[in-house]
Amino acid sequence: MADDDTTSGAGAGRQGFRLFPRPPRAGGPRVPAVLDQAAALSWRFLVVVAAVVVIVKVLIEVRLVVLPLVVALFFSTVLVPPTRWLRNHRWPAPVAAVTVMLLTLLVIGGGIALVGSAVVDELGHVGDVVSQGVDDFKEWLADGPLGISSQDLDRWTDRLGEQLSGGSTDLVDRAVRAGTLVFELLAGLILAFVITFFIVKDGARFGPWLTGVLPERYSDELSELGRRTWGTLVGYLRGIAITGVVDGLFIGIGLLVLGVPLALPLGVLTFFGAFIPLVGAASAGVVATVVALVTSGFTTALAVVALTVAVQQIEGHLLAPFVLGRAVRLHPVTILLALTAGAAVAGIVGAFLVVPFTAVAKTVIDFYRGRPQPEPPPGPLDQGNDGDDGNGDGPGDPETGDGAGDPETGDGPDDHRAGEGPGDPETSDGPGGPGRSSADLPT
Repeated sequence: MADDDTTSGAGAGRQGFRLFPRPPRAGGPRVPAVLDQAAALSWRFLVVVAAVVVIVKVLIEVRLVVLPLVVALFFSTVLVPPTRWLRNHRWPAPVAAVTVMLLTLLVIGGGIALVGSAVVDELGHVGDVVSQGVDDFKEWLADGPLGISSQDLDRWTDRLGEQLSGGSTDLVDRAVRAGTLVFELLAGLILAFVITFFIVKDGARFGPWLTGVLPERYSDELSELGRRTWGTLVGYLRGIAITGVVDGLFIGIGLLVLGVPLALPLGVLTFFGAFIPLVGAASAGVVATVVALVTSGFTTALAVVALTVAVQQIEGHLLAPFVLGRAVRLHPVTILLALTAGAAVAGIVGAFLVVPFTAVAKTVIDFYRGRPQPEPPPGPLDQGNDGDDGNGDGPGDPETGDGAGDPETGDGPDDHRAGEGPGDPETSDGPGGPGRSSADLPT
């Protein structure tokens, strides 16, 4: 009977055509190991990427809940220690939490009022200087090497204004988007305040409650993981805050000495810029340089550039290694890539949040990489060794047989290694035989 895969006669032995060839038989050709491993890694990678994309999309859709929760966690890392100190001095938990929250609001409100008053006092002078600088720039464009006429400049300025203003429909859409943004911002601030209060007040209860929900075998692991991630988050925010304060003080004092307007607001901007590592404080320095260039001239702007570079060097080589320490051990390239991805996904909010999340993710990975591997399951030789003391001479030893004889001498009863017991299965003799194995017998 002809086989399905071959043809008879002259074509015998040739492989027949099949639209869907059969899988190779056992022992036949197989997929190369490299291709097999590459395919396995590829589909796993695609599954992980798809899961990450879905999670990010969901978080963006529920940002009105996620962002206040994250902001509350950030503020809690600063407010929990003073609240704990008050509670250790026998303050009731609600009173301690309310006191710390009110003091925090007073400090934030006082800072905003101070910065606002400085901006209002100097804004008029800065506006006049900027207007004069724009006029000087127009004159340079008209009388300089470019030779652009004032009519062309006015026409380009009017066209730019029309493009920025847009039509009435665009204005309505922008007003609606602005109103939605303001509503989300106010709702998020209120929700963040409420969540922060309860974390500060009842934060110690969240851990036991969460571990109690999960199976008991995961409670210790989850508690240790939570302690490490919280320590990483606290260390990061505390170190960044200290770095921002030092940068802001140096930049602010330097701008005051150089006579640059808006020194206090620019110092505050530098403080907040420190929460976006590598690029935040540098961007604040660029803003300070532009203000110095417009208001005080080219020489002062160069001095501001030198001041910014000096502050960045102090931060990178002195502050960061000590105040951040072991909390955040991320390579600068990792930080840059994370900042780029975070800004591309969620804008300035993503750039602000991505670095601490990356540090926490690294802590989780290091935690599971450092865990001891589970013990392998017991093999067949590890079972049924009752009475064995580990040297093989006890009763029931699998290496010596069923008797209690010594494995080295083989002179015990029913010794299966020496073959001297009655009915030894390894010999061809009867009871008490010479103990020769079947391999010693003549063929």
